[in-house]
Amino acid sequence: MQKTKHKEYLDGWVYIYNRKDNTDNRNIKNLEDLTYINRLAFNEKSARNEDVIFAESIGCSLSKKIKVTEVKFLKEKQFAKINDILFYIYRLDIDKTNKEIYLYLESVRDLSEK
Repeated sequence: MQKTKHKEYLDGWVYIYNRKDNTDNRNIKNLEDLTYINRLAFNEKSARNEDVIFAESIGCSLSKKIKVTEVKFLKEKQFAKINDILFYIYRLDIDKTNKEIYLYLESVRDLSEK
């Protein structure tokens, strides 16, 4: 019997949130405006030039690109918190072969600033 290869995600934890109401992404003041969904371990990935060009073409800026294990609850237009930085998930790229998802994140707010 062949062993299952487990992937390691060692760069940290990302916390996933949904918006509670129709508040504009830029008006999220703190985590009280969001509903917590779950957390995932992640690996940070380098952004390719085409990632940056795509982000600009849809009016976003690529602040961070991360890779997580494939899960059903992840969707575009959710929010991700890494350390004290809140990000908007504007794109998901699903790698079905490796059962992973790439999250393309735009920085919204530093939650440590009052």
